[in-house]
Amino acid sequence: MSERSEGIKKHAPVVTPSDEGGPMSERSEGIKKHAPVVTPSDEGGPMSERSEGIKKRAPVVTPSDEGGPMSERSEGIKKRAPVVTPSDEGGPMSGHETSGVVAVEGAELRWRRLGRGERTIVAAHQGPGGPPRPLWLRMLAEVPGLNVLSLELRGTDGSPRSHEDLGDRWYERWAADVARVADVLGETSYVYAGASHGAVVGWHLALARPPGLRALVSVVGAPHGRDAGPGRSSGWEQRRAAAHDRRPAEEIFASMRPPTSDPLRLRRRAQARERYLKSLETLDPETLPRAGVALPHLRTDAEVTAELRRVDVPVLVAGGMQDRLCRPEDNLRAAAAVPGVRLVLFQDHGHSTLLDEEPEPLIDQIRLFLSPTAANDRPDHEESSPCL
Repeated sequence: MSERSEGIKKHAPVVTPSDEGGPMSERSEGIKKHAPVVTPSDEGGPMSERSEGIKKRAPVVTPSDEGGPMSERSEGIKKRAPVVTPSDEGGPMSGHETSGVVAVEGAELRWRRLGRGERTIVAAHQGPGGPPRPLWLRMLAEVPGLNVLSLELRGTDGSPRSHEDLGDRWYERWAADVARVADVLGETSYVYAGASHGAVVGWHLALARPPGLRALVSVVGAPHGRDAGPGRSSGWEQRRAAAHDRRPAEEIFASMRPPTSDPLRLRRRAQARERYLKSLETLDPETLPRAGVALPHLRTDAEVTAELRRVDVPVLVAGGMQDRLCRPEDNLRAAAAVPGVRLVLFQDHGHSTLLDEEPEPLIDQIRLFLSPTAANDRPDHEESSPCL
């Protein structure tokens, strides 16, 4: 992306090893950098084997970078011509995008694939209320060697209600949808990355442990605690309120974003606000599912902790210190429960800012998490990384 404006204060850079094992060069001069709080795994590397017996699976084969056509992954999948998606700075992104629809148990689920890399990141997100290709996912698709398979969650497209009311089983249903779409598209080895509600889907997916899942990246979406009671309204409830009244819409948008003087963040914030308000103009709140909370059958913090201990894939938990929806203590609880987790908390970030306002430090940490370098440095590893 283009160079950010001069004169912005610099913080300690996040250095991320490349796929070849060499250090990544510092980001372009003038970029405001935040030093994240990183909690390494017990073994010293985020992607180390966490228990014996975790099966390795063959990597997925995707289109090459030389421009070869994409092979048919499964019969009956609708294919559309690739399009070029510009970045928010006006320059071209990776320049490769395919899309289609997969029929899964009474629903047609729309998907897009960004990038050409061999390693697949599967991501599910809600709509409307944001761009179909969120900025952080577009940036992730630009990382060398990666492609992003983005899936829109059933029942969240704002269309007239055509689905049954699943009550507190929505996240379970969405996790099953993700696993099914990945299977239909031939993804035998993938990392799931989700933000907010999409991250909650990821926790349900990790607990279900479908065959192709290698790792989980949870961004501002760790399961909430139970001991404090149901004091916080969910994002779904906030969107319903915002659809009826411009004033709460503005308040909700502002509550997710701490103050900043960074010119690029302010410009991106204005763009995000415009998209958010525009999306509410045609949103019928009654079409939105009432998803509730993650793991709704659990009643205490101790039960949540015990359930999360069953997760047996590598996990990166990322969040903002000023997040009022997924608070730091929610991220800390998940990190304390899951063996070998990596925890990164970003100062000066709220619930949405890592996704559409300043994703760069988040992308740096995801790259580090997925890097084979940490595994290669350990002599007892035969493969580069257990999740890729």
